[in-house]
Amino acid sequence: MFRYGNPSVRRWVKKSETGSLAIENAGATYRGVIGKTVLLIGLTILSAVVTMLATWYGMFQFAMQEATISQAAVMGFAIGLGVAVILMLVCAIGIAVAPKTAKVFGPIYALIQGAFLGFVAAFLNIILPFVTLAAMLGTAIVFIVCILLYKKIGVRIKSNFVRVLAISLMCFVLVELIVIPIMLFAPTDGMYTALIWIQTIATFICIVFASMTIIWDLQTIDYLVESGADRKYEWPVAFSLVTSLIYLYMQILELLLRIFALFTNSKRK
Repeated sequence: MFRYGNPSVRRWVKKSETGSLAIENAGATYRGVIGKTVLLIGLTILSAVVTMLATWYGMFQFAMQEATISQAAVMGFAIGLGVAVILMLVCAIGIAVAPKTAKVFGPIYALIQGAFLGFVAAFLNIILPFVTLAAMLGTAIVFIVCILLYKKIGVRIKSNFVRVLAISLMCFVLVELIVIPIMLFAPTDGMYTALIWIQTIATFICIVFASMTIIWDLQTIDYLVESGADRKYEWPVAFSLVTSLIYLYMQILELLLRIFALFTNSKRK
């Protein structure tokens, strides 16, 4: 039943079974994984809300009065995103190299990721109010569907399938990198619309990929608990699920923005 679990978790379990990885604490439990997942999500949301409010009432205060976004606000946004990405990358690499550090790096990553999302939400809600809330609702719906597919229908993901999806995702990222510069110099509205459609389709496929990774994470959780692996590995598994949910949220948010762009472009015509 669990042979399609995450390879990293299979490695931990195998070491536990052979005695090369002694169980230092109690075995992993569903309650433990759920608790750590809720904690990481809570930290992310809290950080996002605080950052969004601070941005609105600080950086945007002057810009809102003038009904424009100042150059300083744009510069601050760019610097904030850059710093957040670097710090998140450091935390992610630390967890990948030493999974036991997820207990420390996981909450730090969640706080930084929340700040990142808060910056993005602060800008987007000025342009398109409530779009971030709509993306959150969409993420919750897709997550519930993934749970039903896994628990009720018995959908399982093989390792090879995940590799194929990952390769496909990299191909679409490459397409995005090619399309974005072309859009800046699109000679006609027709070409611009076609390029947005390409990006919209790519984003939809990324949402499918994110959904599959969530099911993959659910399999991993089952495998971790049923195999009796050490409780300390609840942290990296919970971290993996949270990052999958955040990735899903960002892709749904991007899809909503693409649809808005298509609708706006068609109204101009």
